Amino acid sequence: MKDTIKMQGQRNRYFLIAEILLAVSPLMCLAYFSVGNGPASFTPSDFISANPAAAVTFLAAMLNPFAAYLLDYSRKRMVLGDEAYALVTLIGITAVEAILMNVAYTVMMTALFFYVKKSCNTSIRSLRKEYTVARLLVNLSGCLAMAPIAALCMFAQLRLA
Repeated sequence: MKDTIKMQGQRNRYFLIAEILLAVSPLMCLAYFSVGNGPASFTPSDFISANPAAAVTFLAAMLNPFAAYLLDYSRKRMVLGDEAYALVTLIGITAVEAILMNVAYTVMMTALFFYVKKSCNTSIRSLRKEYTVARLLVNLSGCLAMAPIAALCMFAQLRLA
């Protein structure tokens, strides 16, 4: 019993760290932009309009708070016993972060996925048998909403590079 409570506490802590990092990524992006320009002459709208690569980077960073919301929702569902939802959502968020080419967040989501997979009773094989296409689409709906914007950002980043 104590091990289970301790495991849930650690899992919640890892989820919280990931949520905070995802939620503050737009602020980190703006701080990164302001370091190069100097604080006196920095207005985000002028800088983003003058630098298209910065606009794409900022748009990609603005997707991360929604990913943090999805992560928080999946953590709450996992506490209620729906571990399969959390695993599927983590796979979806990892895929979106990979499309965005956010290496740090992709590694973070992958590590969180493997930690959750290790600590829960659900296996990937049982997920394949249990999930229908309709249920999979319902559970991945938040990630599927992020995917077109992520693909647009990836295409723009590749064209600007």
